[in-house]
Amino acid sequence: MKKLIIIIYICLIVSLGITNEDIIKIINKTNIHQGHCSAVFIISKKPIRSCFGFINRRRIRFFNIYNNRIYRAIFGIDVAFKPGTRNFRIYIKLKNGRKIYKKRKINVIRHIFARKVTRRGAHTYVVKFNKKMRAILRDKAAIRRERKIINKALSKVSSNQLWRKRFLLPARWYKYRWKKKNGKIVKTIRKNPVFGAERLNIVGNRKVVRYHRGIDYPNYPNTPIRCAANGKVILARFIKVRGGSIIVDHGQGILSVYYHLNKILVKKGQRVKRGQIIAKMGSTGLSTGSHLHFEIRAQGVSI
Repeated sequence: MKKLIIIIYICLIVSLGITNEDIIKIINKTNIHQGHCSAVFIISKKPIRSCFGFINRRRIRFFNIYNNRIYRAIFGIDVAFKPGTRNFRIYIKLKNGRKIYKKRKINVIRHIFARKVTRRGAHTYVVKFNKKMRAILRDKAAIRRERKIINKALSKVSSNQLWRKRFLLPARWYKYRWKKKNGKIVKTIRKNPVFGAERLNIVGNRKVVRYHRGIDYPNYPNTPIRCAANGKVILARFIKVRGGSIIVDHGQGILSVYYHLNKILVKKGQRVKRGQIIAKMGSTGLSTGSHLHFEIRAQGVSI
């Protein structure tokens, strides 16, 4: 891996024509869809001490990936981020003390997530909260405590890249369901799990539309859950709304999130490997049936 990075760096220095006067090059993707992620690379002939960027008021961290000469930021664009052109402002400080300011344009493009039209509007899911779920929502103090726990874990940022290969899907999902039709039980195909859907939650007489910032994989209780990539467990516990919960830090702002687990098989602080069984599927917390709620987060944003 290190040899490959050195070769890429040399090729970029030559191909981009970096001179003593022109010491910084930035490679970025101009068009980014809602709910997706992008990477920005900074390439320098001279060593960099630090660099960071801003999109609006949101701070984006860059990480050293080769000898203080190549820095990279992987970040997500939220599903609800307003489309349009934004300035990506980048601040760079070289080890010789020189400060450099760069500005790049990024164009956030509207993404139409899967949805269907119902009488209540255009929503992929209509979820009616049952008695057990409404009881969980009434415990406001527990919800506030849980929010602090989750936010603290999700704000974790480590500098080292722990993942090496392509991320895995964490669980098998059941592709069929049985429905009663004309007095008979028939087998029907279940739609593929989707990310970012607008979901109508019905809580008693109250109706709330929210984006579902994750993917739900339905299957039988105790279906094995595998870790998506190498990383370190930064949360492993049962909480009220999300039930059995695991958050794994993969380094450089990339996290994977697993909720509604029936069994947790790892501990906080434990190193885990890609494909390792870390939990069993369940329906704990605010859940209507056995499934895994799964997220990948890039610098705090679900993608």
